Amino acid sequence: MIQRVDKNKLKQLASKFRVVAVLGPRQSGKTIICRTTIPCKPYVSLENPDIAEFATADPNGFLNQFKNGAILDEVQKLPHLFSYILQIVDAITFHYLSPLFLVFGSTGGGGGGTGIFFLSFLTIGGAKRT
Repeated sequence: MIQRVDKNKLKQLASKFRVVAVLGPRQSGKTIICRTTIPCKPYVSLENPDIAEFATADPNGFLNQFKNGAILDEVQKLPHLFSYILQIVDAITFHYLSPLFLVFGSTGGGGGGTGIFFLSFLTIGGAKRT
């Protein structure tokens, strides 16, 4: 099996930041690396119209489902969620209680309190055999 060396970098950022933005081109493996590196977090695709509608109509209700954080895919489609995520992580004062949100999509950005992880396409140098 081939694993990405990038997983270690993602784990490192996830241990230091409450929000990690994983950025990269389409089909570069963002979903797979997030789901396999942090498997304990629920995965939510905002590509699903019903989920996107709920997150738009009731952002607090949507995010309150994830008391311990979540992996939010295609979050760039609902940029208003970033303000709500910031409120959630800022309200928790102890780092060990802080939720971890991995937010990602094909485009997007982060803020000063967000770990940024840019994932490029897998290359021979970015892989290791296990």
